[in-house]
Amino acid sequence: MNSNSKVGAIILAAGKGTRLNKGEPSPIPKVLYKIYGRPMISYILDTLGKIGIENIVIVVGYKADLVKKTLGDGYTYVIQEEQKGTGNAPLYAEKILAGKVDTVLILQGDDSAFYKPETILNLINLHNRKKATLTFLTIDHPFPDELGRIVRDKKGNVQGIIEKEILTEKQKKIREINAGFYCFNDRWFWQSLSKLKPSKVGDGEYILPDLIGMANSEGKKVIAYKIDDLNQWVGINNIEQLEHANKLMRTRSVSK
Repeated sequence: MNSNSKVGAIILAAGKGTRLNKGEPSPIPKVLYKIYGRPMISYILDTLGKIGIENIVIVVGYKADLVKKTLGDGYTYVIQEEQKGTGNAPLYAEKILAGKVDTVLILQGDDSAFYKPETILNLINLHNRKKATLTFLTIDHPFPDELGRIVRDKKGNVQGIIEKEILTEKQKKIREINAGFYCFNDRWFWQSLSKLKPSKVGDGEYILPDLIGMANSEGKKVIAYKIDDLNQWVGINNIEQLEHANKLMRTRSVSK
C-alpha cells in the first residue's frame, strides 16, 4: 500500500489576484496565472501526484468554474462561499477528508510551484516520526519585513508566530518566517479549526497560524521544519514576483 494513501492535501485556490491586476479583481483566478507556460497551481498538483498523494481537495472561490475547467476532473473541488481567511477555507473540505486520512496537508496554490518532492516527503516523515500534532515549513528570508516571524525558546522549540503588525523591535530582527505549508494530525485539526476566532491583526479573518498558538497552549507537539533553499518558497503577489518566478522556473527547467 502507498504510505501516502493516508495523507490528504487541501490546496487553497480561491484568490482573486487583485495585486496582480492593479488592485482590481483579475480576469482569471490568481492560481491560473502562468509560470513558464503553465498555471502556477499545476506544478504542486504534479508534485503531489509524484509522491503518491491522491486525496487532493482544491478550495476554489473566485471564478471557480474556470479553475475546474482548466485543471480537469481529476480532483475534488469545494467552493469557499466567503473569503474569510486561511483558517476558514479548509472547513469546506471537512466532509470530504475528516476521518478518512491520518494526516492533512495545507498548501497555498499561489506559492507552492517550486517545492521539491523530497521536501514534502521530509515534512510528512518528520511529522509522523515525531508523532507531532502540527508541523509546518519555515525558511530564513533575507527581506522579512512584510511577513510574520517564528519565535522560538532557548531550546529551539516553537512558541508561536508573531504577525508583522505587532512585532517588537527585537522580534523584527528575526529572519525565520512561516512558509504557509502545514501538516496536521487529522482529528486534532478538524476539532481545532472550528474553535478559531477572528484574528486580532489584519482584517479579522480566521488564520491558520493561530492554530500554532492553540496547539502550544494545549501542550501538543509543534514542529517547525526549516529548509535552507529559499528558491522553494516563491510568493507571487505582484507582477515583478511573477516575472521572477518565470525566470526561476525557466532556469530550473533548462538545468534538468
